[in-house]
Amino acid sequence: MTYEVVLPKAKQVESLLRELGHTGAGIHQLVTSAGPALDRDVARAARKVATIRNKLVHEANFALSGDDLRGFSESAEFVISALQRQRAARYSRGTAPGMDPVRIAVLAGLIIAGLLFLFGR
Repeated sequence: MTYEVVLPKAKQVESLLRELGHTGAGIHQLVTSAGPALDRDVARAARKVATIRNKLVHEANFALSGDDLRGFSESAEFVISALQRQRAARYSRGTAPGMDPVRIAVLAGLIIAGLLFLFGR
């Protein structure tokens, strides 16, 4: 039962962090990449999710008690909820995940420069 709870929630946390434009090889690196964009309590809970997920996957004798599993689930749901709120706030401002206004402006400039190069003035 532990894998069925831990892995999907950890995967969802990782996916949401990536949708918000953070980079890294796993949740710990994604949280570091997010820096001050994440509330300290959210970052701490996300690191707890990552640590438990990593121990479950990599340590042969790691096991979670029922209370530990409930604590993990509460932490994961807290993080997922906070990240979903961040994503919703970003959508409400009209910016797609991972596409902040600076990236959009740079991309638009590159497209225009490419078109001018191809088709001349």
